[in-house]
Amino acid sequence: MRIAWMMLLATAVGGCRPAEPPATTPTRPAGRYVGEAPPRTPADARPQVRLVVQLAVYQINLPLGTVANNEKFWQHVEEQRVDPATYDRLYRSGLRVGQARTDDWPYFKKLIDDNPATTRAQVIQATESAVVEVVAKDDVREQYVFSFDRKNLLEGRSYNERSQNVFQLQFFPLQRRLGDVRVSLTPMVRTLRRQFVFIDREDGERSVEFTSPERRYDCNLVADVSFRHFLVLAPSPEARLEPLLGHAFLVHDGPQKTEQLILLVPTLYRVETRDGKITASPATQPG
Repeated sequence: MRIAWMMLLATAVGGCRPAEPPATTPTRPAGRYVGEAPPRTPADARPQVRLVVQLAVYQINLPLGTVANNEKFWQHVEEQRVDPATYDRLYRSGLRVGQARTDDWPYFKKLIDDNPATTRAQVIQATESAVVEVVAKDDVREQYVFSFDRKNLLEGRSYNERSQNVFQLQFFPLQRRLGDVRVSLTPMVRTLRRQFVFIDREDGERSVEFTSPERRYDCNLVADVSFRHFLVLAPSPEARLEPLLGHAFLVHDGPQKTEQLILLVPTLYRVETRDGKITASPATQPG
């Protein structure tokens, strides 16, 4: 049966994007008085400024086909902001991704308001780089998960034990492009069976950890989310094929099939510390 699945999958997708130097004492010309600069006071100190990213994550479950096959929906998404080769590879793996403008947020907000019972939301805050997990499916009894790798080769495996499908999410502000945030998502399957694993440490010693085996899928799903934009991730039409990554992560089978839309909405703040007081304001692009 598994061999038949593999042959069917290959047929279906085969044709388918240093410290400062010490200060020196100024010399005084003969017969001329040079006034001394007044000592600096704490009030003269430059404020400490750091960037803080607040990332809102929305997971919205919708009837199957609401997004994947809805071109009207994708008219609100700028898919060309994703590297073409990466976009094509993700699309054929069952994932569709792009960026939407915050001016269009009311359109997406309506989807959230119309489906409150099926929407999960969380807000994550980080000053530098943060890594968190977004659970797509939990307690999957058995499954096949395949995707196209960076060489455009179909790779994957079967999981014959209970497992959990998660996206490993990492994000951080781009210091040279104020207002932009880099976001990366790595699909990962973690089996719920735990086992002892030997770990080689940097000091040359070995330790033992009780952990669950994990398998990551390198899809290069990395995006620099532009100022006043947010990231949109949903199934592509190819997700209709069950073994593909998009189906395994974003399509829920059952009496009523649903698909999951994920919105990642970053907000960047400038946090200043002056004289012990902390103030925060939204970061904007210069000019």
